[in-house]
Amino acid sequence: MKEIYEKLSEALKQNRSGVLLTVIDVKGSSPGKIGSKMLVFDDGEQLGTVGGGQIEYLAIQEARENMGKTGAWRKSYLLSEDADMLCGGKLEILFEPFGQKERLYIFGAGHVGSALAEITPQANFFTTVIDNRPEFARPERLPKANRVLCGEYSQILPELTFDGNTYIMVVTHGHGFDQGIADYCLKQPFKYLGVIGSRKKAKTFFKQLAEAGHSEEQIERVFMPVGFDIGAETPFEIAISILAELIAVRYGRPIKNHSLKKIVSKQRSVLNE
Repeated sequence: MKEIYEKLSEALKQNRSGVLLTVIDVKGSSPGKIGSKMLVFDDGEQLGTVGGGQIEYLAIQEARENMGKTGAWRKSYLLSEDADMLCGGKLEILFEPFGQKERLYIFGAGHVGSALAEITPQANFFTTVIDNRPEFARPERLPKANRVLCGEYSQILPELTFDGNTYIMVVTHGHGFDQGIADYCLKQPFKYLGVIGSRKKAKTFFKQLAEAGHSEEQIERVFMPVGFDIGAETPFEIAISILAELIAVRYGRPIKNHSLKKIVSKQRSVLNE
């Protein structure tokens, strides 16, 4: 049981998604005992048991098919009918999903990156800050971030997990780093990819992405400049404008204050040059 809790604690720190299964009621003869627990992760990893055999197989399938649920649920199994077993008992399992926070990667722990990392966890983003400078990528300097990683971007990127709910914010201290990160991330699944910079920088940036082989449709997914136009000047104000944009994307709201159509038009003109 201790191993289950240790694994769950580790998974929560890493924002791994899965379901915790617990046997909460047993009537009659059953291979599962009250309190038995099992972890089923979205990547297929499993730990623990709720009884083994066909009953466990059915419970695992139930967990996998409902991995995206936000609330707990219960399900009862008749061991003679549902599980093709001769025990004749009844077993009830509680399913508790975990690790459902949306993933945000902030590349760059400078003024804007650190300011953004202060507020995004409060908006329910599991925030990971990555920087190649040891003096910047320190947990004590970024106390609100869920994770802080230090190392070369090219080495850390392959170790990260990307899916359709991944948000990416690129605010490094070098154009070359920004370009390399965006180039890699455009080949991964994601929900949002933003790169800080002016419209002038965007023109060059998009052109280089095109030269790297990215399609017009891919490049149009990049938000640059980032953040709503609220007249932000300080790092904190810029972070607020970016967070507002992230939330708007989360809920599928139209980007009213962001000149997205103009940006897309500019991207197309760059690609056609």
